[in-house]
Order: sequence, then C-alpha cells, then structure tokens
Amino acid sequence: MTALFKVMQITGWLFNFNQRSSTWPLPSFGLGKSLQLLRVLNLRGNNLCKDDADSLKYALIYMPNLEILDLSDNPIEDDGISSLIPYFVEASERHSPLADLSLGDCDLSCNGVTQLLDVLSTLKNPLHSLSIAHNELGSQAAGPLGKFLRTVIRVLNVEDIGLGSSGFLKLQEDMPEEVKLVSINISKNRGRLETANFLLKLMSKAPELVVVNAAYNFMPVESLTVVHSSLKVGKGIYPQHYQYF
Repeated sequence: MTALFKVMQITGWLFNFNQRSSTWPLPSFGLGKSLQLLRVLNLRGNNLCKDDADSLKYALIYMPNLEILDLSDNPIEDDGISSLIPYFVEASERHSPLADLSLGDCDLSCNGVTQLLDVLSTLKNPLHSLSIAHNELGSQAAGPLGKFLRTVIRVLNVEDIGLGSSGFLKLQEDMPEEVKLVSINISKNRGRLETANFLLKLMSKAPELVVVNAAYNFMPVESLTVVHSSLKVGKGIYPQHYQYF
C-alpha cells in the first residue's frame, strides 16, 4: 500500500508540471531552489507510463544542473522516449549537461531506441554513460548501436536486449576504428561464439577499455582461445574485471 501511494504521489506531482508552462514562477510552485540544485534524479521502478514521461519533460525544465537521470523499470515505451528527446537535446547544451542516462526495462522497441541513439549521437555535449538494458530490441539494434559507438560514450550497458549471434556479427562489421569505451555490459545476449569474436575486435579498437561483462552469452568451449586472445589485446583489462560465459 505504501509503494502504491508513492507511485500515485509521483505521477500526480509530475502532472502538476504538465499544467504549467516553462515560464511559471518556480517559487510560487513551492519548490524554490531544491530542484534547481538537483544533480541526481532516480525514478526507477515507479510504474511511470508514457503520459508521465510527457509530464516529466516539463518538470525537468526546473532542474538545470541535473547530471544523472534514472528512469529504469518504468513502462514509458517509445512514445515516452519521443517526449523526452527534446529535453535530452536541450540538456546537452547547458553548462552542466546531462551525463548519465538509464533507460533499462522501459518497454522500448528497436524503433524507439534507434530514434534515441540517432539523437544522442548528435548532442553538443555527449553522454558519459547510457543504459538501455533489458529492453527487447533484437539483433536489428546492432546497426544503430554500431553507429553510436562512434561517439565518445564511455560506459554502455546493453545487457539482455536480444542481440544474439547475428547482432554481435553486425556490431563487428560496423565497429569504428576507435572506440572510447572504458566499460561495457553485453551480458545475457546469447551471442555464443560471436560474442568472443566481437570482444576480440572491440579490444583492438578500445585502448581504454577496463571493464567487460559478457556473462551468460553461452559461449562454447572453443571461445576460450578467442577470449584469451582478446585479454592479451586489451591493454587495460584485468581478469577480475572480465566476466564471461
């Protein structure tokens, strides 16, 4: 009952912002400097839907210093992301731009994520970290992800998005000459041998990569040779930072 009350409180609070324009005087709304100073906003697991995301974009206007936004575990769907995209563009142009964005398990499709990645790839100040984990995207998401790797993204979480062997193969084909990643989570994508082949190529292109999570990809025994080769290629990877199988 308490959890339900909190959800109702948040959605109602967001709806209030939707009723006001961006020129509404903030002090009269009773929030003052609290939102202006906010740097981290975690709304994970609040059952927010696409309409709540539309309201959220108005609330975010009052948070000019926000650097970390976590909307994971909320069914905002593609329409919710579309509503928030103008905010992501605006936030990238601020003195303190948005740096970390988490959209895990948000009921996003490949179309919605493709639209998102296309926009994120053109931001004035690109993201430092992005999570789109636990969304059923399928192997077709590999194309947009390959293009996104051309940005300066440092931390990427694509756990359990359904890449499969064909997705990892496509990522290998589209990989740029230089990748800025320092950490990547590709676990639970069932890529089998192509997971290991992808990592071998990635590590030759990402000299700063120090953390890799490739767990639960069902890599066969013959992957061990490829994994060993990739560890030798990866300058910054240490065994304790490398999770596989």
